[in-house]
Amino acid sequence: MMGLHPKYMPRLEGGTANPTVATLVAASVAYKVPLRDLFSEDDKGT
Repeated sequence: MMGLHPKYMPRLEGGTANPTVATLVAASVAYKVPLRDLFSEDDKGT
């Protein structure tokens, strides 16, 4: 997928991982979504 270990993905999706900016960019490219879509509305402004 993105060069990430398969066991890391549930942590990333569940919000318990601490991804780098590069990991977040890679995820947005892999899922074909804007980077901002990886964050919930609650995260804006904090």
